[in-house]
Formats: sequence, structure tokens, C-alpha cells
Amino acid sequence: MNDFDRLNPLTMDRARGFLSLAKRSDGSVSEGIPAVILAAFACEISLKGLGAGEGHDLLNLFHDLSDARQHWLCDRYAQEVKGNLEADLEKCRNLFVDLRYIHEKNSFSGDTGICYTLANFLIAAGHVAIEARADRQFISLEWTSR
Repeated sequence: MNDFDRLNPLTMDRARGFLSLAKRSDGSVSEGIPAVILAAFACEISLKGLGAGEGHDLLNLFHDLSDARQHWLCDRYAQEVKGNLEADLEKCRNLFVDLRYIHEKNSFSGDTGICYTLANFLIAAGHVAIEARADRQFISLEWTSR
């Protein structure tokens, strides 16, 4: 199976929807954490849409991608964001789980700000990967609401 076969356009579209909802937060105390949870979930399902397997740990999902896909993403991230993708994924690797259960822990570790950058980047990269597919079967359906 090649990288194109592992792409899931519908999953990428759902990631875009979760991030869109996260960005609608008014930034208040009551909406801040739920918005970051949505952004972290957008990161998770973007990685799955790019071909990763199961789980919630962003860094593990990244390492589940093919070597070629990992290198492609790292190179794009360095060029576009001027950052280190793996280092930034490390900072947010468990935000989705940690923030969902913050009421039990009352604390978490992670960089909530970079989470939005990661989600934006992963969704945009997914779009580029989907458009590069030889089989462009679903593109017009899924990306019309951009």
C-alpha cells in the first residue's frame, strides 16, 4: 500500500470541521479548554487521514506514518512554519486526552498555542496530499466548502 492509498479525504474534511469549531471560541475561560480539545482532536484525525493508525498520542501517530510521509511533512513544516514538526508534536502529544480529563487532574502539560498551528498545518498538508493523488475521485466533493 502506498501513501496515496492510505489518505482518507473524508477524515481530513472532518478534521477541518473540528478546527473550524475550535476557532469559533470566544476565548473565555468556559470555552478555552473545549476549543483546544477540538483543535487537538483535529490534529489527531488529520494524522489519521494522512495514514496513521489508532490512538490519541500525536507523536506516536506521526511515527505510524510512512517514512516518506514523515519526511514530506517535516520538510513542509520547516519551510512553512519555520519549526520542528516532531518537537511541536511532542509538546502537544497528549493534549486531547489530558484536557478531556482535566476535571480529574486539575492540571495538564502541553503547548495549547502550538496546537492550533499544528492543526492548521496538518489539514493544509492533507489537502495538498489529496490534490496530488492520481485518483482525484473525492476532491471536488470534500473541498468545496473551503
